[in-house]
Amino acid sequence: LLDDETNFNEELTSIAGERLFYWLLELLASRKYELGSVFSLVPNFDKCIKEHGDYKDYILKFKDSFEKVLDKKNIVPVKKGIANVNYIVYDTIGLTTSGIMTDEEFLEFADLEDVYLPLPILRSNKSFNRFLKNYAKKDLTFTVEDLHEMIENEQFQEWLKVQENNDKFLNFLLVN
Repeated sequence: LLDDETNFNEELTSIAGERLFYWLLELLASRKYELGSVFSLVPNFDKCIKEHGDYKDYILKFKDSFEKVLDKKNIVPVKKGIANVNYIVYDTIGLTTSGIMTDEEFLEFADLEDVYLPLPILRSNKSFNRFLKNYAKKDLTFTVEDLHEMIENEQFQEWLKVQENNDKFLNFLLVN
């Protein structure tokens, strides 16, 4: 029974936002769908508000409840299962999809510990990258500036001394 102060639509909207997370998780676990397509189901909340401004309060309630669960639970497929988005590296320059180094080398050279890279199949998926753009932690977003810092890493410099690695890295820089 709801009291007079409770707005049923707001409560329902909050529940729906939370349930979206668990539905996405079920879809990922079922293995019946392409992983990237599951992440395409996460709404673009800013666009929703822009196009349906009369429902802004409900959209924000939905978004907030979705994000509360997202912040606490694991949803991103990684090599060892699933991880929380707060521990996922978002590679904006495509270094981890280039094939020039292993994931372990990337994490070592970028001086990243206790974090994960998404499954390779997701790294170049447009929907998944939109999801990461919105939800990955800013300090785990790998950018050109981070590449500059990585070049200063001694282990990376040693890796570059191997001619094949040097050639692959230079090719990556020329293509990208």
